[in-house]
Amino acid sequence: MENKILTMAALLLGGLTFFIYGMSVMSESLKKVTGSSLERSLNKIASNDFLGFILGAGITIAIQSSSAMTVMLVSLVNSGILEFRNTFGVIMGSNVGTTLTAWLFSFMGIGKNNFLITLLQPMTFAPILAFFGLTMKMISKSERKQNLGLIFIGFAILMFGMEFMDNSMKNIRTLNGFDLFLLTLKSPLAALLISTIFTGIIQSSAATIAIVQALALTGGITLEMAIPLVLGANIGTCVTALISSIGTNKAAKQLVIMHFLVNILGSIACMLILYFLKYFNSDILSIEISMLSVAIIHTSFNIIDAIMLLPFKNQLIKLCEFIAPEKSNKNISEFKIERIAKF
Repeated sequence: MENKILTMAALLLGGLTFFIYGMSVMSESLKKVTGSSLERSLNKIASNDFLGFILGAGITIAIQSSSAMTVMLVSLVNSGILEFRNTFGVIMGSNVGTTLTAWLFSFMGIGKNNFLITLLQPMTFAPILAFFGLTMKMISKSERKQNLGLIFIGFAILMFGMEFMDNSMKNIRTLNGFDLFLLTLKSPLAALLISTIFTGIIQSSAATIAIVQALALTGGITLEMAIPLVLGANIGTCVTALISSIGTNKAAKQLVIMHFLVNILGSIACMLILYFLKYFNSDILSIEISMLSVAIIHTSFNIIDAIMLLPFKNQLIKLCEFIAPEKSNKNISEFKIERIAKF
């Protein structure tokens, strides 16, 4: 039993490490390939909420890190390139874009007997991408092509990390303490807190969602457990933006507050619905879910959250500005002039 636990823990930790490292390599390399074009595009389009949503989702899908996207926004707002009031659509789009990883992970277990589906599965083409990426990195003299190769390598590392986490969960139901762990998750509030804290520590909502999907393979995760875990992952990922805002101006801090608010308010609404269904003993909450179901929950929450909060955009902006108000812009000389005028 001890050997089995050690093996599972090693696979889980190793998979989590590969997953986060691969995501980091992809994100950094893509920013180097695109240069300052991401910043210019954001600044030009963000004033339109719909276009900002599309752009935020597109960039986050490409770099597969909503945290990196938010950190970029904090930097742009702090430097004065982008106005805080123009970031709402980009934030909501980024939240939706990061859900692609969950869909990729869910495809790993679908249609393995079909040649075409097998060929399109991430774990089939990921090694091929890694080979081409390594070839480009070693042979090409162009820095741009080398970074493109690193993007391919990073994606392959990310997918191998997912595979490790998948394998670590295959025999978890045989462990003595697993049923007790599932019993803890039956409390929606406990599941929400566990997911939020864990995501805040590892600073990757995609990694948390991947672990939830791996748990779904055990057949013991119900809809009642999965929803709070997904909500907690969305809240916990805001910690990265919070850290990046240390030492920034008020506008950047208002952006971070907005990031927290849109995820917390959406989570509160979902938790109220969940407890409403739980109060009436709804059978739908006891349904055991699949990896694909987790991906659907993750994407649906972020899309509904965006639609639900869009009409209250201006109120949210005012609330953020109230929580972190701008200081007076008057400088010392202006203050002296006012004092002299009084005399």
